[in-house]
Amino acid sequence: MVERVEVVVLNWLDTAATVACLASLARQTYANFGVIVVHNGPAQADLAPLSEAGIKFRLIRNPHNLGFAGGVNVGIRAALAGGASHVWLLNSDAQAAPDALAHLVEAAEAEAGIGLVAPAMRNINDEDRPDLWGGVVERRHLAFHMSAREEDWQAWRLTAPDRIWLAGAALLVRREVAERIGLFDEALFAYWEDQDYSIRSFQAGFRNILVPAAVVWHRAKAPDPIRPTKPPYYYYYTARNYLRLLRKYGGWRANARPLAWALARELTLAHRLRASPATVQAICAGLRDGLVGRGGEYDPTRTAGRLAARLAPTLGGLLARHWLRRPGRDHPPASVA
Repeated sequence: MVERVEVVVLNWLDTAATVACLASLARQTYANFGVIVVHNGPAQADLAPLSEAGIKFRLIRNPHNLGFAGGVNVGIRAALAGGASHVWLLNSDAQAAPDALAHLVEAAEAEAGIGLVAPAMRNINDEDRPDLWGGVVERRHLAFHMSAREEDWQAWRLTAPDRIWLAGAALLVRREVAERIGLFDEALFAYWEDQDYSIRSFQAGFRNILVPAAVVWHRAKAPDPIRPTKPPYYYYYTARNYLRLLRKYGGWRANARPLAWALARELTLAHRLRASPATVQAICAGLRDGLVGRGGEYDPTRTAGRLAARLAPTLGGLLARHWLRRPGRDHPPASVA
């Protein structure tokens, strides 16, 4: 039996990138798949260029931006209702090698108990440079180790096969997984939702795997030490949602160390990016909302975080000079700026 796959592509703002993504799907060697494009806004966007990609697709228009989690959930529901055995979530700014889907399905069906499956991600601007693939979750508290080095993945495959998290940019989800653990957490809205889904998958007894033979190219911007390379909402969601995960998996007491590092990391980031007041405010609002458990879409007009934003760069500078650089301190994972 040839497994039926539905590919879900979430379109938002950059229709030209979605066209390139769909064109890469038109070149797939795997035959039994369909494509669902979920348009996440804006409502007035011109979607006519999508027809130039050379592949048939079903278009679903959301009434407004539901975020990554809510947007792909619409596509997953439609795929499962249509009888798909697998759903492949592919970022609109990603492009898949012609044999990528074939490798992913083969790996997913090779053994019982496989949960989520992801390809090797490479930088679309430098095809030979690995991008972030995912990593492994610590047992003691909620800390994530990440790598794009294949040797690290081979080691984790042997030492921590039950604690693998995978990046969501090109994630293959088996029907059984979605039916057992549900869909993405829409309270997260965007970012950290793939880590959350990976944890839910392996906690349910599934094994998440990476397939190096499957390759997908993805856009990635190099960090800038003093200027933000992403819009303010990115910094809000990444700050808030990691705190939400700490609260969700173990709580503040069990995760006291990663919580302290998260706060220090975000404050030092606010210091580094202090030339952008909107970014600093977004970071502070994210920390506040993460601590109180707020979810949903970022509203930059709210006053949350404005007072803290005046103090955060100074406090972050003090932390960078007098605490984070002290001998013996383990540094937290670097944030993308």
